[in-house]
Amino acid sequence: MKRIEYSMLIGIIIAVCVSSVTGFGAQCEEMRSNMLRLHILANSDSEDDQNLKYRVRDAVLVQSAAMTGTASITAAEKSIAGSLEEIEAIAQKEILDAGYDYSVKAKLVNMYFSTRQYEEITVPAGRYDAVRIIIGREREKTGGV
Repeated sequence: MKRIEYSMLIGIIIAVCVSSVTGFGAQCEEMRSNMLRLHILANSDSEDDQNLKYRVRDAVLVQSAAMTGTASITAAEKSIAGSLEEIEAIAQKEILDAGYDYSVKAKLVNMYFSTRQYEEITVPAGRYDAVRIIIGREREKTGGV
């Protein structure tokens, strides 16, 4: 009898562990499908170019906040797709105001992001739809701002 009880206990523990992992996986997938990320690629890895990237990020987030007040990811993507030129103009103004003459390009993409911690929110690694802003020359790089 003890053997049956022990087997049942092991089965319950395994079921709880599997359901926890499966639930976490589902939460991660839901987050990936309901989040529009922002990725800004600086002209280089120099400290000045990285600081410029953060200035552009802040300007774009502040000035384009009205574009992201939609209820669904589909609506947000549609709104952003129609506003890419405006996003480029915001970024270009910040670049010029900082004394640089880099070009800028904004586009909607689906790309891989590594796991990121933002204050109290952890965003799991995976492929996300994103607004990608490329400052200066385009080069291959992964990850988000």
